[in-house]
Amino acid sequence: MSAMRNWAHRVLIGALITALPSGVVLAASEASTLTLTVGSAEGGVGSEVVVPVGVQGSQALGALQMELVYDPAVLEPKTVDEGAALPAATMDDNPAVAGRWKVGLAVSKAFTGDGEMLRFRFRIRGGSKSAVTLANAHAWDQSTPPLEMLVRVQGGSVVVGGGPGWIVYAGLGGAAVVLLLVARAVARRRRVSATKP
Repeated sequence: MSAMRNWAHRVLIGALITALPSGVVLAASEASTLTLTVGSAEGGVGSEVVVPVGVQGSQALGALQMELVYDPAVLEPKTVDEGAALPAATMDDNPAVAGRWKVGLAVSKAFTGDGEMLRFRFRIRGGSKSAVTLANAHAWDQSTPPLEMLVRVQGGSVVVGGGPGWIVYAGLGGAAVVLLLVARAVARRRRVSATKP
């Protein structure tokens, strides 16, 4: 039974991701609304940051699809993982189009409440800032047939800090101090040995 359900989830996710550009609507529900909120992050060039996507006001969420939109000159997609609030789910993602990361998921048990659903990991390429927003976000409950929920979205951002970070600079500063002390000690020895007859 679980193998059949897992297969059904994969078929649903494949259909959702394929349908993203066309905006297919299964059925409309007037009563159920949820909010997807993109978090923010900050890091230096070359570092990796996590941008969370949270949900608020979910009522019996069964499936979700979305595109995370970002600046590909600033951010390089790495991985997407389930957040702490996401119940057991089958998930698929596709970051093949630069600047648009498609994700679809189906949960095995309806999710009601608030919490962190997904965690998107990026490597910072450069630049100064990238808005991170959601597009083509659709959600369905677990009724039969599934009813589409009204989805509201709030965007976030990734701010690029000034370089590799304070730890690297602290290490370089410490190395410079050690080299300076060694140079002074060598110079003193030379002066002492030059003054001896």
